[in-house]
Amino acid sequence: MMFLLSLTREAKTWLDELNERTIETWDELRTAFISQFFPRTLFDRLLREIRAFSQHENEHLTDAWLRMKEMLQNCHGHNMSKGNIIKIFYHGLNEITQEVLNAAAGGIFLYKTPDQAY
Repeated sequence: MMFLLSLTREAKTWLDELNERTIETWDELRTAFISQFFPRTLFDRLLREIRAFSQHENEHLTDAWLRMKEMLQNCHGHNMSKGNIIKIFYHGLNEITQEVLNAAAGGIFLYKTPDQAY
């Protein structure tokens, strides 16, 4: 019920115009909604952007991490493991920030478990 109340504009119109009995389960609705409003080309572009992550010039570590988390949140269903996310993030940082992260980790940051690093 909350899903129906959360829709606006195009999404609400799309749902209102669906033929009755077209969709009978939550999974069918989820799949149809994602296909309509989150096409594969968009997903692929967002995934490429995540994999090509790099720290911006003069961007602080915290800001870089928040940007990475936002990129992940915008790419619904990326299915990337914590370990993979951490590796992409770390390798996208500049050398100075990597050294800061290693110092904060008390050694090589990538030697931490994914949960510890996260």
